Amino acid sequence: MKQQSMLLVQESLLHFKFDSEFVKRFYARIFEIAPQARALFPSDMEAQEHKFQSSFELFLKGTKDLEKMRSSINNLGAYHADRNIKSEHFPIFCEAIFATLRDELGELFTPEMAQAWEEYINKIVEYMDEGIRRQNNKEIKTSSSINSNISSKIETANDKNIIQEFKDAGAILSGHFILSSGLRSPTYLQCARVMMDARRGERLCSALALKVREWMQASGKKIDAIVAPAMGGVVVGYEMGRQLEIDTMFCERVEGLFTLRRGFDLKEGQNILIVEDVVTTGKSSMEAASCIESLGAKPVAVASLIDRRSDNDVSLTLPLISLLKLDVPTYKPDELPPELQNIPAVKPGSRDLKKTVW
Repeated sequence: MKQQSMLLVQESLLHFKFDSEFVKRFYARIFEIAPQARALFPSDMEAQEHKFQSSFELFLKGTKDLEKMRSSINNLGAYHADRNIKSEHFPIFCEAIFATLRDELGELFTPEMAQAWEEYINKIVEYMDEGIRRQNNKEIKTSSSINSNISSKIETANDKNIIQEFKDAGAILSGHFILSSGLRSPTYLQCARVMMDARRGERLCSALALKVREWMQASGKKIDAIVAPAMGGVVVGYEMGRQLEIDTMFCERVEGLFTLRRGFDLKEGQNILIVEDVVTTGKSSMEAASCIESLGAKPVAVASLIDRRSDNDVSLTLPLISLLKLDVPTYKPDELPPELQNIPAVKPGSRDLKKTVW
């Protein structure tokens, strides 16, 4: 970047105050330029504004030595890559920040000053994009113990982070398990352990909530309430409700059928998001959907942390929004492979209180 351009950027900083009001005006510009982007952000923008203020303060440090800040800006790009920010989002950012600066500086925002800021912001974007591309191009490997049971190829940095969250929580179990569908598997994902750490649960559900917002934007559908099948979906459901700022309730089994109790009710015609921890076949989700429909509401989609359906599973007929798709082997009880035949089967789910069977 030209030295003269950097001096003009530095000079402009003397004439306006970068504070929370500046950030509010910046986001107002984003939503004016791209109204569809509003669905990607929470209704209460305060936390988001604080995050952006911290990021932009990092950018402004670069006015003293931009190259020295390159690594930090790369890291910031990598951070945003894991939150589904893509290079194609940058033009909206650039247009919004230029418009906000023009409003702040008024007559001082001369063509020369505008050119200087354009050079500076383009350099910031270049370094952010480096971080995004570097993060997305990393080779992702899982441990040999996971590879022996999980046949899907983990292709993105975001997938690696999700797997690591489960590993750190001790939530990927090996053995002989009876799934809620009745199928058997050598691998079980115990999401209850993942959600033991509220901060970990918040991170995962925040990422899932972003995907749900993107789905709402693409489909044009509004979600009025969340219903989580008990027990596995309850904690995830309530954290998703907090993230999306949507009323949340759970359905539970009475004589084998899902129903709403405890004063929960749905209104006629409401659009309902079903939230699960893991979807294995989709059977439980569709049973919850039947409960919702019986009350006059409309199930429109399912959201889950993990989608572990096989390609042959057709039980789920609703759209599924998940953080990660895993192809974990499952078997019918009478078609067990030799390595599982002599291992006691454990049922860790919540449908049945029995733990060990043969």
